[in-house]
Amino acid sequence: MDAASDVMSDWLDKYHGAEVTDNKIFDDLPKLYEDKFHQDMAALNVQCLFSSFILNIYIVLLSLLCIYRNCLVHLALHGKLS
Repeated sequence: MDAASDVMSDWLDKYHGAEVTDNKIFDDLPKLYEDKFHQDMAALNVQCLFSSFILNIYIVLLSLLCIYRNCLVHLALHGKLS
């Protein structure tokens, strides 16, 4: 399944991307990781010094870096990088 994820995401985006009209999904994923982060910090008895805003920016930037890396890998695999 992991090996097919790029192909599947391209296909889903091409044929079903326009069906995504509720942008709530783009808030739910960062919120999930933010909640997990706060749970981990509480379990470690660490007082969280990060504001939710800063944590959300970090998660968005990390997501963008992953997307960028995947694009570079895709281009390299298809010989479009020189």
